[in-house]
Amino acid sequence: MNYIAPAGTPIRFRDIFYWLKTISRPHDTLDEFKQAIQSKFEIKHCFFISSGRAAIYSTLRCLARLAENNDRQEVVIPSYTCYSIPAAIYRAGLKVRVCDISPETLSYDLECLESLDFNKVLAVVTANLYGIPNDLSAILRITSQHGVYLIDDAAQSMGAISAGQYAGTFGNVGIYSLDKGKNITSIQGGIIVTNSDDIAHELSNEIDALAPQSTLGLLSEITKLFVYAMLLPPKMYWITRYIPFLNLGTTVYTMDYPVRKYSSTLGVLAFWLFTQIDEINASRRENANWLYEHLRDMHSIKFIHTSADVIPVYLRLPLLIQDPHMRDLLIKKLNESGIGATASYPKSIVDIPDIQDLLNNDNQIGNGARYVAEHILTLPTHPYVTDKHLKITIDIIKQVIN
Repeated sequence: MNYIAPAGTPIRFRDIFYWLKTISRPHDTLDEFKQAIQSKFEIKHCFFISSGRAAIYSTLRCLARLAENNDRQEVVIPSYTCYSIPAAIYRAGLKVRVCDISPETLSYDLECLESLDFNKVLAVVTANLYGIPNDLSAILRITSQHGVYLIDDAAQSMGAISAGQYAGTFGNVGIYSLDKGKNITSIQGGIIVTNSDDIAHELSNEIDALAPQSTLGLLSEITKLFVYAMLLPPKMYWITRYIPFLNLGTTVYTMDYPVRKYSSTLGVLAFWLFTQIDEINASRRENANWLYEHLRDMHSIKFIHTSADVIPVYLRLPLLIQDPHMRDLLIKKLNESGIGATASYPKSIVDIPDIQDLLNNDNQIGNGARYVAEHILTLPTHPYVTDKHLKITIDIIKQVIN
């Protein structure tokens, strides 16, 4: 049975071969990786950590220490984003402030953002979901006006461009992720970038104090990496659907995750994939554009709006299906045909049961996100997607909608 994973970066034999050939000097390669990131993204400082969520958590701890006003304990996040963001905020001892999004762009509703009371706000966090940059210039303008930090979370948008600048490089701090399903992967890993010497000094102290990954933990990650490389190809991925403990495709709110140093051994593979990121992203963009061209005239489907100065990388292609029941039927039919379509995050941040009692926001503030959660359909775009898969996807969507 042929089944296309919802997201992922292929790790092929040549990648494994390069990794094993270069693994004897991991620390030197990690330094090369750091320099490559600084050069490509034109950024002064770069740090590695165990995961994307650990990167958010550690960054917030540093910014809280640097804040001149101890009353600034709130972190503004979009009403529709990854659940690990509010979890990291609470774990850092801070408070979540939710601002609604525009379903048309998946970016902040700028009127909502501008109307916030920033007196107790420490930072604003972007989302850049599915490889589509938010309106980063506008968000930066608002945060600059109010003198608060901007964390540009590009965990899903490494290589995406807005107004001639890479996502992740707007504002004070940027975040990239090397976790499963991201633009490139080493199974686990996070990257923090900044042009601020003060923030870099705090981050250096924060990360230097972390424990390294244990030998047993590293062996576990290497095993996961080989399993991932073996099972991601379409001829093998169907197996994962019958292994329930993998919890693939589930969205869970949790503060229980390790925060430690990043493994330089895993960094060797991540660096090798980073040298190919333009090619990998071009493949995703080509697949997404093909789907767009064949679906754009269907009135039951809305595409996420991007401005002319944005170059997305389409980690997945998000669509908004007018009828939620039709959306659910499409997911069912596509998955039955071997296409890993998903509904992505199932709830607005304000509706996550674990944190509802902790939020001070008006219950109406998440209506834009609620609409997206009910209507969104994401389609795979990664390099394992072939012309045959694209045509199957189009045929099923047209059959169901018509």
